[in-house]
Amino acid sequence: MENQDCITDDVCLTWQHNQGLFNDIEEEGYNFDISPSGTLWARGSTANPESNYTDWRNAVEFCPPFYLNDTLSLYLTAEDAYYDVVFTSWTEGRSEGGGGGFSYTRSKVIPGWLTVSASSGTLPAGAASQDIGVVLNASPNLVSGIYTTNLQLKSNDPVNSSIEVPVFEYS
Repeated sequence: MENQDCITDDVCLTWQHNQGLFNDIEEEGYNFDISPSGTLWARGSTANPESNYTDWRNAVEFCPPFYLNDTLSLYLTAEDAYYDVVFTSWTEGRSEGGGGGFSYTRSKVIPGWLTVSASSGTLPAGAASQDIGVVLNASPNLVSGIYTTNLQLKSNDPVNSSIEVPVFEYS
């Protein structure tokens, strides 16, 4: 399908000719109340949200082109993952044969309370493992609570191409 970005196995942001984004994995089309399902959005970056997390339609105040080149924070609810998203284009088409489209950049946000020593690397042939340093930063500015995320390790191993390691911090 055109105009689609599959971020995970559960979330494919999709836009047809008009209306708003929807999740093609769980929805047949745009639904004003929940689309795209499995996501929550806030205006501003993940580090400094300028609004509460809500559905996409309310986050862009019913007008996606108004937020071109502004940062939005995207939260994937099932994956407990955050992304900063900047829409760089938004065109509208007509259902009588015209087309619409969108483009954006996205970057996964690693929580500020977590530091990873390497974001990528290569394991030499025959090596059994490689150490990766993970530091949990319980700074005085961190609000008391339970913080969770998943570290995703990817490889070219056809049997174990992706492994998720849960990380918890109790502050």
